[in-house]
This record gives sequence, C-alpha cells and structure tokens, in this order.
Amino acid sequence: MKQNFWTWWVYKPTEEEMKYINELYIDIDSKWHQPKTDEELIDYIDICKICSVEPYIIVNCFASANNIGLTFKEVVQKAKDKIDYVVDIIKAHPVLDYIRSSKDIKVPTKYIYEVIDYSLEKDSEAKSSIMSLWKAWYFNQNYTEFYKRITICPMVYGTGLFTKLSLIIHKLLYPKCYPCIRAWGITNKEFCTQISIIKDHKYTIWKWNDWKKL
Repeated sequence: MKQNFWTWWVYKPTEEEMKYINELYIDIDSKWHQPKTDEELIDYIDICKICSVEPYIIVNCFASANNIGLTFKEVVQKAKDKIDYVVDIIKAHPVLDYIRSSKDIKVPTKYIYEVIDYSLEKDSEAKSSIMSLWKAWYFNQNYTEFYKRITICPMVYGTGLFTKLSLIIHKLLYPKCYPCIRAWGITNKEFCTQISIIKDHKYTIWKWNDWKKL
C-alpha cells in the first residue's frame, strides 16, 4: 500500500522507491542540502509525476529558523513568494510548515491566516502542518480555523497511550486531516500499532529515511 511521506531533499526517494509513495512532501531549504538548480528540482518533480507520486514542496513560515529576524509582514511576503515559486515554476503543491508562533514570538493570527488563504488561492490542493491537538493553542494555532480553511497534517508524535488516543480522536473528529506520525525513535511494533489505528484514514509519515530503516 502506498503511503504519504515527509523528507529532506538529501534523503529524497529514488525512482525505484517511488512505488511505495502516494504523496511526497519535500524540504528543499535545509542549510546543507538543497537542489543545485531549479532545473534539478523540476526534473525530480517530473519524475514524481511520471511515477504517480503527488509532489509537495514545504514552505517554511514564521517559526522557521530561516526566518529569524524578519518582521511578520516580511515572512508573509517571503511565504507568498515561495508559494508562487512552487506552484508557477516548479509545478508542485505547497505544504505549509512552521506556520505558527514560536516559544519566544507570538504571531498574530491574521498573518497566519493570510498565508493559509493565499496558498489555497494559488492551489486548492495545498496543505498545512499543525502542532498536536494538545499544543496547538500554545503556538497560536486554532484547530477549528485551520481545519475549516485547509487540509491539515497534525504532528501526532509519540509512543504512548496518549498518542494512540490522539490518533483515534483525529480519525473520528477530523476525518479530512492527515495525521503525521513519526518513524524515528520508535520501535517497529509501536509504529505498526499506530498504523493499525489509522489504517483506513489518510496519514503521513516523518521521515522517509527513518521509515526505510523500520
């Protein structure tokens, strides 16, 4: 069965490995590993499409280390420019990440929603990460508003009973979301247990390279 994965550019799946993938969310902004040219990225996106893999490019927002020191308006414009680049030039879908406050800086919701709404204006298939159900409020993410506006990928990370409960809640109350479970720091048995809880529900896995080790 094909699954949806998050990955860094440096660990991107090969053409042969794409047979395991349905949607692929790619971070191309790592400090150390990025596509050398637009052409290299476009060629890889084309391979994804040929292999029936739906390609997404991660758009890092307010809480990203790459945006430290920028004003809220500057981050909004940077995110919009990146969305334009992803949709118009790379011909992929945008998936928003770090679209939240940080521990030190509270982002007004109007800026958060401006980026979300813009991404959907450009591409109706756009998605967004969101913190866990229990932490989102602290980072100025409103589950109800996010869920109404865009397809969300809740970061349901963990290995205990609380995590399993969270997966059940998301499956029952947020049927259109894509819970993101982790493939690192987890046993194969626990990972399979979590998958069994949401096996009839769409979900994503972070990260591709760790999943291969499982």
